[in-house]
Amino acid sequence: MKRLFLGLGALLMATPSLAAITVVNDAASLQSALNTAGSGDVILFANNIAANVTASRGNIIISGSGYTLTPASSGLPTLILNAPGITVENVVISGNNTGFGIELEAGSDATTVNDVTFTGNNAAIFINSADGATNLKILNDFFGQNSVGISFSFSGTSHNTLINSSSFQANGYGIFANSSAAINDVKIISTTFEANVTGIHDFAGSNENWSIRSSRIEDNTQNGIMLFPKNLNGFTIDNTVFDHNTTNGLAIISTPGSTFKNIQIFGSAFSNNVGNGILLENNSSAISNVVIICNTFTTNTVAGLDAVGAQTSSLTVSGNSFSGNTAAGIDNEVLSTLDASQNYWGSPTGPTDPGNPGGAGDKALGLVTFVPFQTALQCVNTAPTHNPPCSTPTPAPVILN
Repeated sequence: MKRLFLGLGALLMATPSLAAITVVNDAASLQSALNTAGSGDVILFANNIAANVTASRGNIIISGSGYTLTPASSGLPTLILNAPGITVENVVISGNNTGFGIELEAGSDATTVNDVTFTGNNAAIFINSADGATNLKILNDFFGQNSVGISFSFSGTSHNTLINSSSFQANGYGIFANSSAAINDVKIISTTFEANVTGIHDFAGSNENWSIRSSRIEDNTQNGIMLFPKNLNGFTIDNTVFDHNTTNGLAIISTPGSTFKNIQIFGSAFSNNVGNGILLENNSSAISNVVIICNTFTTNTVAGLDAVGAQTSSLTVSGNSFSGNTAAGIDNEVLSTLDASQNYWGSPTGPTDPGNPGGAGDKALGLVTFVPFQTALQCVNTAPTHNPPCSTPTPAPVILN
């Protein structure tokens, strides 16, 4: 183990602070460096390392220099973090098929995981703190062939998670949240969920203020996204592609006793899903304030939008395009009328419906009001914060690290 020291701010301060750069090459030197690191220190790998180690010193950087960290004993976490402000970067964490790549324990707030590849782990990142995780940043990371990419498995409340420019491919679940977790203030930006069983499988205790923007949810073998939490308040999807998912692009399913409200879906594309573009299944009579505007629903095998169960209070479906969906553009299986006026049905003549003679567009099944309808693709409503285009979003890049 080699230690180098860099003077920081020597020109600005009479006594410069020193940040150590420690080069490690095996399990023993890595754990020793983690035990003695000071704030601002950097730990650099000199080669591949097999270890199960714990980082208990805060505000440090663990840089793999492109090398691989594998577990010395599978089943134990490869890397445990239980101090704040730790950055893990530029490393491949792989091969823990019965354990976790990184386990975040109590005290691990403000963790940053940047430019890390996770492959072949049971859970790539496992959040196991009773307090949840606060200010977690997942940046430019690749999750491939793990049972779970990120697992929110705790009984506390997580705040301020950012997932940006990352890729989840061929995992069991890209993101999984268990029933005891409260997960608030999540931003997912420019991220791909591809060929997983389910991209995001969420049955948390509660979610507040989630947003997914400029992302791709495609080729997942069940649902692209499955929202099944106990309570949900604030979920926004904007400029995101849901394509070729084997069940539904997006499934929103409430259970008796749950409360879902303030769901907004703007400017997104739902296409070629084997089930529905969106399944809205209200089993609690407590889904309210749902806005679905300026989206395209194209060639889904069942319906573009399928509403099931109880009536959703304050459901706005307007300015969308429904075209080439096999069963229907909209299938309203609820015993109350759905106002779907001001949508385009894939034809200037409007939807195929007994109440619209000569209509050649997608079907409107069930109790659906569709007049007036759009005769060409356009967006007539304005989102609360901006006006997204009624066009297929530009695909987000797949980031392979």
